[in-house]
Amino acid sequence: MAIINQEDSIGKPFAFKVTPASPHDLTIARTMSDEFHDSTLIGDKAYISKTFKADLIKNNVNLMTDVKLSKNKKSLSEDEQIFNKVLSSRRQSIEIFFSWLIQKTKVQKASLIRSITGFIFFVHSRIAIALMKFAHV
Repeated sequence: MAIINQEDSIGKPFAFKVTPASPHDLTIARTMSDEFHDSTLIGDKAYISKTFKADLIKNNVNLMTDVKLSKNKKSLSEDEQIFNKVLSSRRQSIEIFFSWLIQKTKVQKASLIRSITGFIFFVHSRIAIALMKFAHV
């Protein structure tokens, strides 16, 4: 299962897609890029791609990823270090939420379900129940 961390103005994730564990995050994000509009997508270095960023810009989506080192860039400026730290902190809160969601939904047990329809129902219903409980906490 991959959850794409697109956020609304107060930071709640609102887009996800159930997939096998093996595809790369960027591969999954590309299949969902048409769903993103007028927002910010926060990702790790796996999302860094000129073509993906260009696709998002068409939909007025700001992609925020860490500033990374390269052959030509051996160190980060102080501003880049601060940006990376702030972005990492933001991603950490999202990852904690997803960890909580996975723990509460027990979606790993979905592998016992034998049909695609049953699997999709299982995952979506578990996520909905967990989010309803989360809203009342």
